[in-house]
Amino acid sequence: MEKKKKQILIGLFNKYDTTNRGSISEEQLFNLLNKHGYEFSKSTVENIIGYHTTSDTINLKTFLEINDTLVNCHYLFMSADSKNRHKEYVTHNELFKAFKAGNFDFSKKNFKVIYDLVDDNNDNKCQFEEFVYLYLLISGVKLIFTIEDQDESGTLNIDEFLNFMPKLGIRIRKNEARKIFNQMDSNNDGQFSLTEVITLIMKLQNMDY
Repeated sequence: MEKKKKQILIGLFNKYDTTNRGSISEEQLFNLLNKHGYEFSKSTVENIIGYHTTSDTINLKTFLEINDTLVNCHYLFMSADSKNRHKEYVTHNELFKAFKAGNFDFSKKNFKVIYDLVDDNNDNKCQFEEFVYLYLLISGVKLIFTIEDQDESGTLNIDEFLNFMPKLGIRIRKNEARKIFNQMDSNNDGQFSLTEVITLIMKLQNMDY
């Protein structure tokens, strides 16, 4: 990050750090982002914070990391917008290309499974806020998935899956986790792919389970 831009961000952070404790609250970050061009819901801001820290407050380091993530999201989103709609929405195919450019290796078929869970009204339009949600979700799950995939097979077996769930903040009993594993193992191979894991997390967040 160039020095001048960093100084501007530090100044902005200090403006919202009204208690001079070196941190801002979730509410303050919500107000800051929405005042400076990001029309995010509170749940989206909560997801953004959760991706970067487990703390209840945001320090300067985390704030700068959040900025970097949003800048990257904006770049990928705008580069995918082949029709130059000025950040209104991207289509499924454009979104697929954006994630491929961001080094997310999905087949078109697998990506469509994930995309369809976001496209609630089936209009084939993904707004920027939805894009940020997907980016954070997929990035976070992929990171933990890679760590838990101890044999580097590209899939999780039942034991790896049981270790994986709590690290996503999902607290369920082992017998319930096994039941979910069997329900979501779409090809009955006893392995959980990254696509199946992401689909599961999205469904859990929508309280389908």
